[in-house]
Amino acid sequence: MKRAFTIILLILPLQLFAQHVSIDLLIKLHGKDVNDANDYLLERGWAFLGTEDIKDNVLQKRISWSWDPSKNNKTQAFKYINYIFNTFEDRPTTVFVQTHSRNEYLQMRKEIDSYGMKKINSEARDNAVIADFAGKNYVVRTIVAERKNEPTTYLFTLYNRNYYRVAIAK
Repeated sequence: MKRAFTIILLILPLQLFAQHVSIDLLIKLHGKDVNDANDYLLERGWAFLGTEDIKDNVLQKRISWSWDPSKNNKTQAFKYINYIFNTFEDRPTTVFVQTHSRNEYLQMRKEIDSYGMKKINSEARDNAVIADFAGKNYVVRTIVAERKNEPTTYLFTLYNRNYYRVAIAK
């Protein structure tokens, strides 16, 4: 019995690590090319969902991964990571994570503060609260959105600071 309990204690942190998302994770992914980001996430238990072209921009594509604790339902996953990249650079312009966990939202907000990022924008629109936080190299946009018959959605988008100006101007 003691041995089984020890094995569970050893395996549990690995499973928890696989699901953890953070600003640090988004920064790590932002620095990786498409293949390296895919390998990094797959090694941590994320499921590859596919790619799609970005409407109105033939030079950009979106790659998506999901993390679902039940591993049975990719379309209604617990979390998503999306990676937007320019096809001519094979590097991301934007990385974002979507979760439905209030605790995870609060942890990531604390992490933004710990990076010393300053709030540069705050607004409410389309049944969502939106705030932008700028650091030396990155800007993080947070969105808390409420939709009818759906759980609250928490979205964190990491932009390269220079690309943020272009993305927000659209």
